[in-house]
Parts: sequence; C-alpha cells; structure tokens
Amino acid sequence: MHAKATTWYICHRYVSTGRSMYYKREMLTTDSYRDLRSVYWSAPKPITRNTFERARKLGYKCDVVWHYDPPAQVIPFDPEKKVTQRGTKRSYRTYQGGRESSAFARFLLRWRV
Repeated sequence: MHAKATTWYICHRYVSTGRSMYYKREMLTTDSYRDLRSVYWSAPKPITRNTFERARKLGYKCDVVWHYDPPAQVIPFDPEKKVTQRGTKRSYRTYQGGRESSAFARFLLRWRV
C-alpha cells in the first residue's frame, strides 16, 4: 500500500442490481508534489472487496458512491416475426459479370459474407 495521503479507495454501489465495484486511485505527479499544476489522480484500478475493507480499517481515504439508476428496461422480441437463417436467400447474380457461380455462392454462404 502507498502513503495514506496519496491513495484513494472508492466503492461504487449500484442499488438496482445490488452489485459493488471497488477501485483504487493514486495521486501522481510529473514534477514534484510542491508544484500543484503537476499533480493529478491516476485512472481507477479495480481492486477486491478485501483490499477495500483492509484499507478502511487502516485509515486510508475510502469513499462509497451510491448509484440509484433504475434497472434496464427489457424489450421483448416480437414472437410473431419468424427468424430466417442468415445468408440463405441472397442473390449472388451481381458477382462475376452477372453470371452466378455456384462455387462462389457456396463460398459466400459458408463465410456469411
């Protein structure tokens, strides 16, 4: 673990799914910590729940962010619509100068072009 002043542990809790995501961010600098223009936070790195709880017990800066987004809307498929196999009713007469090539058509059907 890094210094307590330069490490930030974050927990994102999603109420709609009951899921929690844990991240760690570190304070970085390009010059020195005295030059405030060169100080920035790193990208969030995923960590485990045990690491987050251990950091909380040791006194590191830990934040919990609650997300109250509604659950995703499920859009059902139309049961009346029949699904056809892809590539079975295509016309290949435009290839090879207007003539249909059976070998070329089989190739296109096999690779689903």
